[in-house]
Amino acid sequence: MSSDFTATNGPCGPTAPTSRARRVASILAVCLAISACESTTDQTPILADTMKPAPETLLRMFANRTEGWDRGSGSYYGADGTWRAVNTTEQSLGLGRWYVTTQSKLCTESIWRWRQDFGTETGEKTTRCRYFRKDADGQLWSTSESADGPWYPFNKDRLSRGNQISTGFTRLARYLEIAKTP
Repeated sequence: MSSDFTATNGPCGPTAPTSRARRVASILAVCLAISACESTTDQTPILADTMKPAPETLLRMFANRTEGWDRGSGSYYGADGTWRAVNTTEQSLGLGRWYVTTQSKLCTESIWRWRQDFGTETGEKTTRCRYFRKDADGQLWSTSESADGPWYPFNKDRLSRGNQISTGFTRLARYLEIAKTP
């Protein structure tokens, strides 16, 4: 038998010999299929025909709204600039402020608190910004990496009027024994 042929053991015992070239071709086919799937996700590089939305547009869109995440988690953008977030899965709270820059970036300055072992941990103050662009069809795109992307379609349906996380936030703050939340 040539060295290009090998017998392998499958889950049900020995399998028929396969050529090395056939195995390599199979691996390449899987790699190509994976890269094809990755290239068809909802992310895209910034499009040439997009523009920054006016900062006032972002202020109106987010002020006094909750952005829902998943399973009761989300963040609230208060009309006065306060920002609150609750992640029920991770049992963590974010507290801080939000603002929109003249470059149409939505930023939060926050401190996160979470349950750790037998106490509550407090993270460092962080600033995170999201970039926004609007295409010719009116679709809003966002990214949190950098202005170079990757860009994702922004789903306005995730925004709801009012503070929809206040109950979960208060409940988790009590559980974490945070007496006063700034």
